[in-house]
Amino acid sequence: MKLIIAALVSLLVGTNAFWIYQAVDSGISTSYRDQNIFELNETATQLALTLTDVGETMPRTEFINIASKHTKFEPFEKDGCIWVGWIGLKFNEEDKLIYVSPEAANQADGLCAPAP
Repeated sequence: MKLIIAALVSLLVGTNAFWIYQAVDSGISTSYRDQNIFELNETATQLALTLTDVGETMPRTEFINIASKHTKFEPFEKDGCIWVGWIGLKFNEEDKLIYVSPEAANQADGLCAPAP
């Protein structure tokens, strides 16, 4: 009888240790995932702002041609933006780039709606 009780207590302690390990491992994995998402969002924002600065000096057609080389999707216009892959490009009347959307998703001004 004592042997059965000792075996059951050992199994209980072992399974509890396993569940504690799983919880800690899940917490660490979630923390790494959240950090990766944060870094990707910051990178997208930085690239969008950089592209806006670079695009101010480049003609619209040339900018769209360059952006099209890096995606398999055809450019299309929707809601005043040219979508090239997952990037929305907003040009002014002089055909100079004024806004790049991934960052638009974080803004309330609604210059470019997110791509479908």
